[in-house]
Amino acid sequence: MPKAPAERNRTYLEKFGSIAGIHLQYNFKRNAAITLNCLYEQKNWESDYRYYTGTKQKSDNTFHELTFPLLFKYSPFKRNFFICAGPYLGIILKKEVKGYEEGNYVYPNPFEAGAALGMSFTIPVSNRISIILEGRDYINVTASKALSDYTKMNTATFQLGVFYKFGKTEQIEIKKR
Repeated sequence: MPKAPAERNRTYLEKFGSIAGIHLQYNFKRNAAITLNCLYEQKNWESDYRYYTGTKQKSDNTFHELTFPLLFKYSPFKRNFFICAGPYLGIILKKEVKGYEEGNYVYPNPFEAGAALGMSFTIPVSNRISIILEGRDYINVTASKALSDYTKMNTATFQLGVFYKFGKTEQIEIKKR
């Protein structure tokens, strides 16, 4: 009879991370655009290991990653609310673990790819500059060795930033007090 594995199960709990990067947008019309991002992200989560013996160990994990989403944005209402979708490519720079299995890990095959979906709201500052509030979800579809057990873990982000618009822009009037 085969011996039972020492580890009973693992659970993952997503935690807030940080993000910084460049967001470029080209407008086709007032309600349609394409965006390209170059983002440095820290994707964080907590791992919980439970064993047959009843013992439990935790670790805090962080992926340091460069992410390149290419998104089509569309506003169904021709306003400042947009939905967006498109592919992304991620390059995992390293993984940090604090707690159980502590250490820094670098991977020989650090790529991940998938789909990015989101919703955003823009606040115009001028005809070419806007502030953006965006919620985005990354759905990983690859099975990178770097991700191992984490391939099914999707990450959601909330972004606040400023971006510059290229292409057609609507001439807007900024209300002054």
